[in-house]
Amino acid sequence: MMNWLVIGFKTLGAAVALLSVANIPKLHLPALMTMLVWGAFATLGLYALGSVTQALGMISGFAGTADQINLAGVGYVFMFLLAAAGYGFLAVSYSRRYGTRRIYAVLGVVGAPVVLGLILIAVPMLLFTLGLIPAS
Repeated sequence: MMNWLVIGFKTLGAAVALLSVANIPKLHLPALMTMLVWGAFATLGLYALGSVTQALGMISGFAGTADQINLAGVGYVFMFLLAAAGYGFLAVSYSRRYGTRRIYAVLGVVGAPVVLGLILIAVPMLLFTLGLIPAS
């Protein structure tokens, strides 16, 4: 079930990226798009920052060992750093192009990670309550 939620988020992220560069008059909602593109940037950036922090903890021996870091893990973190940078570029570009108010960017940056966190807590709780996943 959670995999489908992740697929939905990835699809939404791709749609946000495409809509931020497309010029479709019927779908032109600058305030909403500004929040979404800044939210995607913040969420990916926070995830990448968390991964880098985890790697630093492993290198320092605080959490795990440096032996646990491999090329695939470094590539994974690098991919998310690139994705965050890409969405940051889209966010700045979109905001400048449409001259949107900064409050929409702030709402996206603050709101998206909070909403994602709530969803990732609430959905498993709901699935457990409905008896669709075990407690452990």
